[in-house]
Amino acid sequence: EKAAAEDRAVAFETEARAEAESVRAKYEAEAQGTRQLNEAKNILNSDQISLAVRLALIETLPQIIRESVKPAEQIESIKILDVRGMQGIGATESGGASGSSGLADDLVGAMLKYQMMHPLAKNLIEELGLESGATGGSEAVLKNLLLRGTDAGDPESAGVDFTASALKQSASTSAQSRDDASDAPTN
Repeated sequence: EKAAAEDRAVAFETEARAEAESVRAKYEAEAQGTRQLNEAKNILNSDQISLAVRLALIETLPQIIRESVKPAEQIESIKILDVRGMQGIGATESGGASGSSGLADDLVGAMLKYQMMHPLAKNLIEELGLESGATGGSEAVLKNLLLRGTDAGDPESAGVDFTASALKQSASTSAQSRDDASDAPTN
């Protein structure tokens, strides 16, 4: 019995060594393969590397485009106000409008600008302590800004009337003031 137990122990030890050697050989082969792949990548020239980058971009491009147009899926309607010739966005140094390649390009450009600027504007509004998610949209943000510093946070205590008719009256008064200033004789 003792000899049989010793034989089983020797057999078990031999089997364990053989299995360990098998695992070691497997990992050495994988390491050698990985090493050879890395060496092959290291000898690539810059053209081959840029090609690999472009191919990877081409593979992921459909997913990138799909994700970039997701916000546009929620657009219910689009209003296009074409104010070319006014100095500002898209204006040249001389004050005229820059050339455009078409309505579709302008629309896509505007959507991309909005998509890039929205997080920045939202962060800025939050940094200023305004509530970007306030109900009522920009009117609520404007009220919040104007009412900061009033005692009760009440529009009447600030002397501000937010009714539509008051806002229209204010806009027309501002326009009339500008017209009067432009009609005044200059020296």
